[in-house]
Amino acid sequence: MLPNRCSIRDAGRQCSSPPQFVVSIVAVDGEYMIGVACARHSDAVAARARSAQGAKAAPPGRVRLSPIRPVGTDCIRGSCDGDGDGGGGSDGPIMPARAGAGHAAPPAA
Repeated sequence: MLPNRCSIRDAGRQCSSPPQFVVSIVAVDGEYMIGVACARHSDAVAARARSAQGAKAAPPGRVRLSPIRPVGTDCIRGSCDGDGDGGGGSDGPIMPARAGAGHAAPPAA
């Protein structure tokens, strides 16, 4: 789950823009998410990541800005009623039990 707002505080106020980039550091031992940024603040968040690296507060590596590609379905929101299996609800399976067009067959027991 990602934050729903940009990570920057501008003039003492939290930026209310939705995030458009994930800012991370690609290090030798993995990738570390630093924050999220709107288009207007992406350079500022990347600069803060580099500053943290200089202060040894973040691992060395390449700062990367990855565009966020939002995906939304009714099942993720918890209202997947269309197939009758209740997928996505707290009392039903996450994936439909039957295999059909676009669904993988469940693993054999």
